[in-house]
Amino acid sequence: MANKKKKKANRPKPVAPPSTDKLAKDKAEFEAQVAEEQSKSAAKKEAKSVDKGKEKDKGKEKDKGKGKTVIKSQARAKDPKKSNKKPNIFRRFADYIKQVRLEIKRTTWPTGNEVLNMTIIVIVALLFFGTFIFLIDLVMVRLLNLYGNLVPTIEADPAALADAATDLAEEADDAGTAAVKLLRGFGLDLQSMRTFLGGV
Repeated sequence: MANKKKKKANRPKPVAPPSTDKLAKDKAEFEAQVAEEQSKSAAKKEAKSVDKGKEKDKGKEKDKGKGKTVIKSQARAKDPKKSNKKPNIFRRFADYIKQVRLEIKRTTWPTGNEVLNMTIIVIVALLFFGTFIFLIDLVMVRLLNLYGNLVPTIEADPAALADAATDLAEEADDAGTAAVKLLRGFGLDLQSMRTFLGGV
């Protein structure tokens, strides 16, 4: 009997299903939470839209200020006397000096160590490239001298050159006479060819 009582005590007690009243209450609480979250998100959206509207209003105010300058520039463009009028030379020179001073303030000057390092780099680069070009020039001169020694040179004799020139002239005269003979063989002479070509 004692064992049966122990077994009954160890058994889990059956859980009663929730009542419809409790379910309805939970549902109502859940819907209230959802509605509350939706109202918070709607409030945030409204706040953002109000902020954007303020920014747009500020932008419009700025644009209104720009509009005034645009209107002034348009008025100047319409009036040629105002648009063509230049400031005097002293005013332009003063503006130029101001701009120069502003640009000088914007420049970043190198330190003494940076100048020294850059100077050393330039000197080393000049020495390197100067030596490199000198060596290339030396090699090319040696190669050209070697090639010149391989090619045989012809010693020119002035008398032989004169004889060759006269031989060429005689051959040209012979070719001219041969051409005239050829034309006569076809029944053409030089006079008729000249008249045919238009008195050349």
